This record gives sequence, C-alpha cells and structure tokens, in this order.
Amino acid sequence: MNKRVRAAALAACIMLTLAGCTAKAPGTTPAETATATESATTTTQAATTTTTETTPAAEEVKRSPTTGMPVEEDTDYRPVACVISNAKGASPQWELKRADVVYEFLQEGRSVTRFLAIFNDDVPDDAGPVRSCRFPFLDILAMWEAPIAFCGGSSVAPVDVDTRIVSENIPYYIDDTKGRYSEYFRRDSSRKAPHNLRVNLQQLREDTPEWDYPQDALTFSDAVPAGDPVSKVQVNFTEKYDVASYQYDDQQKAWLRYWPDGDPMEDADGTQIAVTNLVVLKMNYKTLDTSAGHLELESTGSGEALFFMNGVQIEGTWERENIDDPLVFKDKQGKDVCLMPGKSWFCMVDDEAPIVVE
Repeated sequence: MNKRVRAAALAACIMLTLAGCTAKAPGTTPAETATATESATTTTQAATTTTTETTPAAEEVKRSPTTGMPVEEDTDYRPVACVISNAKGASPQWELKRADVVYEFLQEGRSVTRFLAIFNDDVPDDAGPVRSCRFPFLDILAMWEAPIAFCGGSSVAPVDVDTRIVSENIPYYIDDTKGRYSEYFRRDSSRKAPHNLRVNLQQLREDTPEWDYPQDALTFSDAVPAGDPVSKVQVNFTEKYDVASYQYDDQQKAWLRYWPDGDPMEDADGTQIAVTNLVVLKMNYKTLDTSAGHLELESTGSGEALFFMNGVQIEGTWERENIDDPLVFKDKQGKDVCLMPGKSWFCMVDDEAPIVVE
C-alpha cells in the first residue's frame, strides 16, 4: 500500500492553476454537462408542466501522469526510474530520449551532472549507460515511489543508498553490484566501463510487485502559457560550470539540448534530445564529509524557479513541505504554474548558479 495512504495526511496538491490550468493532470478531464430546461405555460385550464432535456456528457479523456498526454483508458500507470550517466565518455546515451521526465543533478566535485530518468509512456528494454545512485536522486524519487535501476551508490556511515531506499519506501530496486540482479543488465562491448552498462527497464517494470503509485508529482494544462519570449537558455549548474544550452524550435514546439561546445546532444540513434518543458530549480547543495565529497540536496522548503515553455520564460518559485510531497510551482504573483503536455526536463542547479537567456 502507498505510504501516502498510510500517512496521516498528504499536503494539498495544486488545485487552481495559471491560465486555465486543470486541477490535476494525471486523472481524467472533467466532463461538462449542460442542462436545458423548458417550462410549459401555466393556464387556468391545465396544471403547470415542466419538461427537462439533458445533453449528453462530454467524453472523459484519460491522461498520462508523467506527460499529461492522452492515453488509452486501459493504459496502466507503472513508472520506472533509472540513473543515467552524463559524462562525456557516456555519450550518446541509450534511449534517454524516450524518458518522460528527467531530473539532472550536480555530482561530487560540482563539475559533472547525472540524470534520474522516469519512464512510463514509452519504456525501453535497453537503456543506459547506467551509473551509481546518489542521495539527491532518492529525495526526488520519493514523490514518485517508482522502482529504480542503478549500479552501486554512495555510502555515508551509518546510512548507505540501499538503506535509504528501504527507509523511503521505494517499492523495488535493482543494483548491478548485487549479483542476483545480473539478468537485468548487460555490458556493451562497444564502450569501456563504466560507460557501457545497459538495463532492461521493460523487464524491471514487469517484475515490480503491484504498487499503488502516487499520481500527483506533476500537473499539466493544455492552456498556452504567457511569459517573456526566449529563444535560448544557457544552464550553468554552478557559477563556473556550464552544462548545456537549449534552443527553442518553433516547429517542434520543443527545447533542443546542446553540449557546451555547441554540438547537439543526441541519443544513440542520432535523435537530438528535445523536451516540451524545461524547468530550472535553484536549490542548496551541501557537501558531505566523505572522501569523495558526495552531495546532499535541500529539496524541501522553497526557492527560485524558472519555467521555459512554448518559447517563453516564466519566473517563479518552487515549494515542497515534506520529502513525500510533490514540488509545487508558482509564478511571481503566487499563482500556480503547471506544465504543458509533453516531456519535461528539470535542472536542479546550485542556488547561486547564473542562468543566461536570450
């Protein structure tokens, strides 16, 4: 049973949204029923009569909790997560383009990032390169409660990644450093370790025990957002570390990702990474007292947020009361901000990081 059901109460989800945003993306579109009432005239010879005609209810549309896109009514919601490398030697990634949601985090040394990818609408059977897990990934994954695939993880006595996963109630996980999970993983001979580990996420999804996944991590709206026009966004994760840039493609209605040197960031099949929603969340990273300098991320509380959708920028904030709660987004006027239906990429940058827009 979902820990949200066991908990005493869950913080209220976004119910009112900016520019016609729906109350919650994952459910169904509310049906609207119009009722026409026609009353007959009362006379002295006949009693008053009333005739009521009701128009048919609009057909409900089921939407994906991870993309907000319409899906078939019988589609199962079974998200699965994977830690994927962003090191130069790991590119191009395998099937990262198919992720519904990607969270990008700073790693130890503050000079490289790593991805936590969430798949649901389009789950690949051979994704990667798979890398080790970090505590910030689990703090974000807590609001999804999805099974996760990774290879090893940081250890800070007396708590390591595996112990933290259990404490945060992640339903299922596979770690390639544990020999019993070898059937899910394979090494690709075309690359050198550690950038050659691939995982069968379809099989992981099928083998995951039945679980009541929360469906409120993201909120979507079909309404076109209003904001300041922007064509290019340069994302620096620290004051000195330039990770990537994004350029808006009006034909695709998507943000195309580029490496710092200007080359397109492509998947293994040559498809450039493209996302509908680009969200920059400024958060505080804390360096832990370990030999590797692992990082903790303060992903509860509040902070600055920048939302890039449909070629515009919206300045606002993020809020999160508890680790199990979804992130709540608001604009500068305090109105709720929701995403457009499509793929989303979240950059969890240092709170002092400069973001350059053109």
